[in-house]
Order: sequence, then C-alpha cells, then structure tokens
Amino acid sequence: DNTGSGDNTGNGDNTGSGDNTGNGDNTGNGDNTGSSDNTGGRDNTGGSDNTGGSDNTGGSDNTGGDVPDPDSKIGYFLMPNINCLVLYDENNKSTEEVIISNVELDGYFDQVADDSGNLYFSYKTGNKIVIGKYNGSSASVFATFDIDSDFDCYTVRLAYDDSKLYMATEEKIYDITNGTLDVVYSSDNEIMAFAVSGDDIYVAYLNDDNIISIIKSTSTTSVYTYTPTGYDSFISDMEIIDGDLYFLLVDCDNFGFLDKNDYWRGALVKVSDSDEKKFAFSESKFGTEKTFYSPLRFLAVREEEILIMDDGVTIENGQVKQKNRLAIFNLDSKSVDFSDIQVELLYQFSGSL
Repeated sequence: DNTGSGDNTGNGDNTGSGDNTGNGDNTGNGDNTGSSDNTGGRDNTGGSDNTGGSDNTGGSDNTGGDVPDPDSKIGYFLMPNINCLVLYDENNKSTEEVIISNVELDGYFDQVADDSGNLYFSYKTGNKIVIGKYNGSSASVFATFDIDSDFDCYTVRLAYDDSKLYMATEEKIYDITNGTLDVVYSSDNEIMAFAVSGDDIYVAYLNDDNIISIIKSTSTTSVYTYTPTGYDSFISDMEIIDGDLYFLLVDCDNFGFLDKNDYWRGALVKVSDSDEKKFAFSESKFGTEKTFYSPLRFLAVREEEILIMDDGVTIENGQVKQKNRLAIFNLDSKSVDFSDIQVELLYQFSGSL
C-alpha cells in the first residue's frame, strides 16, 4: 500500500498522482494558523496602486530596523514551517519564528535576497499571492496579487538580479520591482524554475517528450536537457553563480506518494560551457545520509557556500521517515555537508510500507 501523504504543491499541477488519502493527514500544506500580529515591526501601506493584481501595499518601502551592510555576510535566511516562517541564524544555528501581521501563511514558499540584505519571500494565502519583505528585524507585506483565471498559480518563484525583483508563475515571468506585474517572458510550457542574469532569463520546463529542458531567452538552443529516471522528476530551483548555472534536481516517480520500488533522490547540478556535474546524487533509488533526498530550495548564496533546503523522505525499517536537512555546498572543495534541522518544512509524510 502507498501510505505516503501529501498534496503536491512544489511542482505545479501534478496530474500524475492526485490527493493521497491513505494513512495520515498531510499537515504540510493546510491552512496555517500560526501567524499573529507583528508587534516588532510595522506594515508599510504606502506606494502606488498595483494595477497588475490587487492593491500594492509595499512598493519600495521602508519598514524600519537596521538594514544589513550589503558588503558583509548576511548570516541569516528564512525557511517555511508548517505554521509560520522560521528565521535561521547561521552564526549560532538557532531558529526563531517570524510573525507577519494579519497574514495566514498557506502553501508554496520561495525567497531571494537583494543587494542590501533584505529577504523577499513568496507564498499563497487564500486566493492571493503575497510577496513579503524581511529587512533584518521585521517582516512586512511588499505586494499582493489576486489569483484569477488570467493569473492562475500553483507555484511562485522569485529571482533577483541587477536591482530588479522577478516573479514567475506557470507560464509567465514578471518584473515586480515596483510592486506591479510587468511581463518580461512568456512560455507555452509550464515553468518549473527560472534564473536571471543580465539580459538572459534561464527557464526550466518539461517538454512534450517528457524531457526536462533549460533554455535561455536570448538563444533558441537548449542549455541543458535531462531525461528523467522517475516519472515525476523536476527542477526545483535555479541560480546563476559566478556565470555558471546551478540547479536542484528532484528525481522521483510520484511526488507526494511513496512506494519502496519508486525513485526518490536528488542532486545539485552545475552546468558550465556544456559541461555537467552532479553533486551528492545517490546511485540507488533513494537518497542517503551523504546524498540528497529531495533538494527543494536554494536558501542562500554566500561567497564560498550555497545553502540548500533538503526536504525529503526515505524508508527505514519499513517505515516512511521524513528528512528535514540543511545542505551546505562548498564552492571551493565541491563538497556537500548535511545536517538535520528541527524545522518541519514544506512536506510531511507518514505511514509504513
């Protein structure tokens, strides 16, 4: 019996599976009621009207607090918990809850840092997409966009480059620097992930032949192609670092469901000058303690390190076991170190096989 749980909110509309009603509720993507009033900061209600969706309550706001020195190491990043956002302090490896005033977090999460150390993050709440901003001391709403028939959205991706903030939904990429929806790229295929570098927009998608492709907006040639081992494989996140393309690959048969005969593993992949290298990729069907289970987000990019959220599942002694880990990739040594974290991330699985 397949007793793994969970709606798939990480890879768009998953038509290969559906809801899993077996053995255990998935608490990773339900309504989150853990948020409350933020007494440490304040919402910025200035800015102009957002004509692309709903009212823009952010714009280029000043939410108070000290903004980190852009030339120094930020030293923190955000992670999604099932009930709230969690701020992770890299110096003492501690976590604390981040409260956002009058907002209930629901579903998908992504984040990106700007040049000044501010963190922008995205999530769904009800029928809205919310872009939040954390400035080092408090969180506020930067912009909100209504979800309707013209702005359908199962996933929301963020990217930052050259003082511009970008957001991607299923088939479009927007410049949202000013809190409005300005289309910069449209696709006939569902966008898995994207990255921006100057005039180049890199887009990952699954083509009609079930092959994962990465294209560059300024070229008609694929930068990278991958024939998945698993039926439900996807690229979960992308970054351009020192001119090279890095992305996270999840190789699985049925995301959201688990069977002992399925593939469930992942890798950090670097593509440079037509050369491809996989890091921490398991040769067996499942990830291991020294390889990725399910790398879902780039959490932070530092001068010598890439920090990655590894949110997956494995089978131990016939039991489905959740894996919540922080992976640190050293750009010099090309090594990956994994450590367990006491945070319940996006997906929760339970049951036995």
